[in-house]
Formats: sequence, structure tokens, C-alpha cells
Amino acid sequence: METGCTRNAGAMIGKTLAHYEITARIGKGGMGEVYQATDQKLGRDVAIKVLPEEFARDADRVSRFHREAKLLASPRDLRFAI
Repeated sequence: METGCTRNAGAMIGKTLAHYEITARIGKGGMGEVYQATDQKLGRDVAIKVLPEEFARDADRVSRFHREAKLLASPRDLRFAI
């Protein structure tokens, strides 16, 4: 099944989401596509995951996406790789 994300994968390159400039597509997975971006406020590279539109309308998938984002944003003990 082709999603809106996969149809226009290159269309995101060069766009700005909030203060993040999308610079490259890293890959795609079950929950969406991941892009490399530059945080224009902090001057650092970040990864941004974009959900396909049909997933964004699914409350369970949005909840899962939020849990993943919180986990990835939480502080980690740098002695361990996760």
C-alpha cells in the first residue's frame, strides 16, 4: 500500500517544519518516514519522523507516536547504548 509519505518522499527536502529545515531522507518504516533536518535555533542536526496522513487520523497510532517521541527525548545514561 502506497502512502502519502512514500508517494512524495523527495517533496519534503528543503521544506521547513517549525524551526527545522529538512535536508535529506534517511529512511522509512512502519510508522512513517524519517528525515535529517537542521534545527535552526540550536544549529544541530536532528532526525524527524513524519506520519502518513492516514496514520495521523488514527488515535492509537498517534498515541504510539507520542510515546516513542517521549522515550527518545528522555535523558539517558550515556554509559549505555539504547
